[in-house]
Amino acid sequence: MSTPTEVLEIHRWMKDAACVGNREANWFPEPGKRSGTALAIKICKSCLVKKECLNYAITRPELTGIWGGVSARGRQNIRRSNK
Repeated sequence: MSTPTEVLEIHRWMKDAACVGNREANWFPEPGKRSGTALAIKICKSCLVKKECLNYAITRPELTGIWGGVSARGRQNIRRSNK
């Protein structure tokens, strides 16, 4: 569970994310469907809060989709390599 301070910090970087309002990219593809994910990853590459976003998703294995330019499978691999 996040503390109130952590929630404020999370909300602060989320509002600055490059993906805010973008409906063209596919941030949450169905398993096996990659349509639109290339655009999502491209948008993430130029995002000013990419690092915060990725760190957020790495610590929350229940999250699906593209976070910080990395898929759920990619984040799972990162978690394994950090053990």
